[in-house]
Amino acid sequence: MNLTTYWGKVSQSGNVITLDADEKKAKGPGGDGIGSALTFMEWDGSPLRLTVARTKVWRPEPWADFWFVVRQFCTSDPWPMHYLRVLLDGIEVGHIPNFQAERQEIDVTIGAGDTLRDYPRLTWSAGALHVWHPSLGRTISLGSHFCELGLYLEGCKVDVLVEMESS
Repeated sequence: MNLTTYWGKVSQSGNVITLDADEKKAKGPGGDGIGSALTFMEWDGSPLRLTVARTKVWRPEPWADFWFVVRQFCTSDPWPMHYLRVLLDGIEVGHIPNFQAERQEIDVTIGAGDTLRDYPRLTWSAGALHVWHPSLGRTISLGSHFCELGLYLEGCKVDVLVEMESS
């Protein structure tokens, strides 16, 4: 897997990508108290199953977790981006416009009516990342010009197991 990392600590071993928002740096001098990590994975669009295991958490807020992101331009700056965040009771979809991270906007929150225990399946077609979540029973699509998978997190450390879906 080829990764392009913008910030945070990101490493890979086999088909596991570790994203670490770097608690020490986040809580240190000049840190924001949260920390984050962002990387984009080259992807051929084949269906994927991701299993995300949180290995360390230092922020209790629901936003301090793992998000999927897509960007509109392939530049040295990842903005603007659209995102999809899996919550305990649903999914939030939003965007960060005009290259300004501080202007994050929520477009829609979709409730599942139950906790989201299952992990999403990802596909790419027609210029969009499609995220199907079993607990919701529906697909959410994020448009982008680039077939790549953006992985982002805040206030924690996760291991992401990336597996090809069998046909």
